[in-house]
Amino acid sequence: MKSLLLVDDEPVISAELQKALQKSRYHVELVEDVASAQRLVETSNFDLIIVELNLKEDADTPAHPANGAGLVRQFRAAGINVPILIHSALSDDFVQMASLDAGADEYIVKRSASFRVLLARIQAHFRRDERLLHPRPSHNRWVGTRDFRLDREERKLSVGHVSIELNVRETKVMDMLTSNPLKVFSGEEIMKKVWGSDIRRSSATLESLLYRLRLKFKEHQIQDLIENVRDEGYRLAVSSVTQL
Repeated sequence: MKSLLLVDDEPVISAELQKALQKSRYHVELVEDVASAQRLVETSNFDLIIVELNLKEDADTPAHPANGAGLVRQFRAAGINVPILIHSALSDDFVQMASLDAGADEYIVKRSASFRVLLARIQAHFRRDERLLHPRPSHNRWVGTRDFRLDREERKLSVGHVSIELNVRETKVMDMLTSNPLKVFSGEEIMKKVWGSDIRRSSATLESLLYRLRLKFKEHQIQDLIENVRDEGYRLAVSSVTQL
């Protein structure tokens, strides 16, 4: 089940939207301010984030459009690479441009978009991410070594009895390295494979992705599976791979 984060401080609208999304088979976490959203993202993995622009910084501050755009910018700076949709009643062109410049993938005006349109946009983003992943046939679903196994379809990395959930791009990186364990990939090769023609791809976004992936290794107390090769790039830190 896909997990969504809904950041919206309009109680009636956000509660109805949460309920409708849950009926569409999504797990939805709802928060009302910037501080709560930041805390939740630090401890949970989401497949997509929906943000209202007029947000409070915390429970005691007034809402302001800059807070929503600022939250999106913070998410991107922290390496959060999942789709982020702005869902707001504000329709000013400048506000929309500022939101997209902050790192949002799409801007949807509340009063002109029915729930069906929002749902269609969400599903479209998930289909795009699945195309980026390029799933293997079912007989080639897993790849691994004697130390770990990667489930390409479920996006899970299993090391012994430990299972780590990955997002689409993290899965893409581990699949690339594991399928060619002796090869050193340049940063440009990885970025081209993982982000394609996305204009947001850069050395900084790659480093941010690898940093968050390594944090997951550390949090689960397993060895770092990615080796930096000085002046060349990256490779798998184990020596062999077995297709399962």
